[in-house]
Amino acid sequence: MEPAVLSAISALAGSAIGGLASLTTAWVSQRGTHRQQRLTAEIGKREALYVEFMQEAARLLMDALGHVAGEAGSFATAYALLGRIRLFATAPVAAEAEKILEHIILSYARPNLTFAEMAENVEAQVENDPLKAFSDACRRELDGLRLG
Repeated sequence: MEPAVLSAISALAGSAIGGLASLTTAWVSQRGTHRQQRLTAEIGKREALYVEFMQEAARLLMDALGHVAGEAGSFATAYALLGRIRLFATAPVAAEAEKILEHIILSYARPNLTFAEMAENVEAQVENDPLKAFSDACRRELDGLRLG
């Protein structure tokens, strides 16, 4: 083969390989960036959902300590949030959310407490915080998403 032709073919092959390498690098980089953006959005969505559920559960828990259950509609927001948690979260997180709602319903069935009675039992209430197990399960799930 002629040295000029061989030189031209080598130059074209080198250019093609260099272009292909650049294209592959850009594709891999873009794919990783897109995956990271989706993961960040998913984590943000779950964090917002969990916070909203905890706020509603805390409101119902405090209401349950001093009142008898009102209308069933007062649980509608909590059950809607539970449905969203079941849709997006892992099974351990959903199970803890279900336990919280069961605890709330049972709390409404107990005798009402005065503020003084609540203050006397504050240590027991802190130890038996139904939101703690849920928040721990949420943290484990979110940490797994961040690391995985």
